[in-house]
Amino acid sequence: MPNRRSQFWEKVMECKQFIKSLADPFHCKACRRSLEAHDQVVAVHSPFDFITVVLDRSGSMQAVKEKTIAGFNSYLADQRLAGEELFTMVQFDDVYEVLYDAVPIASVELRTSVNYRPRGSTALLDAMGRAIATTAEKVEQLPTPLRSVLVSVITDGAENSSKEFCGKKGARRIFAMIEEHRKQGWQFFFIGAEPDAIETAVQYGFARSHAATYAADAPDEAFGRLSRSNVKARGGDGSGCR
Repeated sequence: MPNRRSQFWEKVMECKQFIKSLADPFHCKACRRSLEAHDQVVAVHSPFDFITVVLDRSGSMQAVKEKTIAGFNSYLADQRLAGEELFTMVQFDDVYEVLYDAVPIASVELRTSVNYRPRGSTALLDAMGRAIATTAEKVEQLPTPLRSVLVSVITDGAENSSKEFCGKKGARRIFAMIEEHRKQGWQFFFIGAEPDAIETAVQYGFARSHAATYAADAPDEAFGRLSRSNVKARGGDGSGCR
C-alpha cells in the first residue's frame, strides 16, 4: 500500500494546471495546493535531472561580484536549454541560505546586485554537508526515476568557519556522504579559486576528474566550465570538468 508521501507526490505530479473551485477559489480543486505553490511544481516527465548548486557568497567574492552574477546567469540559461530539471540552490558565507529547494528551473530568478551580496567568512564544509543531505532527502521523495543528480560547488576560498562539519572529522563526514552518493550514480563537481583547490576537493571526496581551479578574478569563466560539464553530465557523459 503506498504511503502518504508517495500518494502526495503522485497527485502533485499528475496535476498539470490549477483547477479552480467555486467553493474554494484559492486552492486547486485537484491537489489542494495554493496557486502560488502550484506554480512552483510543474508536471515532471521521466527521465529528468536534479541539480544542486552551492555558491560561495563570502566577503572575498565582493571584488568579482559582477562577474559572478554574470557567470551564474549564463550557467542558468545553459541548464534551462539542456532540458527539464528540478533545481536546488544555496548561497553561503558563515550563514547557509536556501534560495530554491527542488523547484522547476524555470522558476529560478537571475542573480542581481540585490540578491547576491558577498559578506562574511567561508563555512564551506557546513554548506556542502547540508546541501548534500537536503538533496538526498528530496531525491528520495520523488516518485519518478532520475536521469541524473548533480551537485556543484563553486568557491573562491578555503574553509574557515564551519561549525557542524568542522575540522578533519567534518571533512571525513563530507567524504563519506559524497562516496555514498557517487555509488548511487550522482556526480559531484568542485570549482575552486585556491591554488590547491583540486587536492582539497579530492580530500573531500570529489573525483579528481570532477574538480578544477579557476583564476580568482574570473568566476564567469569558471561558471562557463561548470556549465559545460553539467550539460555533458546530464547527457550521460561522466568525464567531469573537461
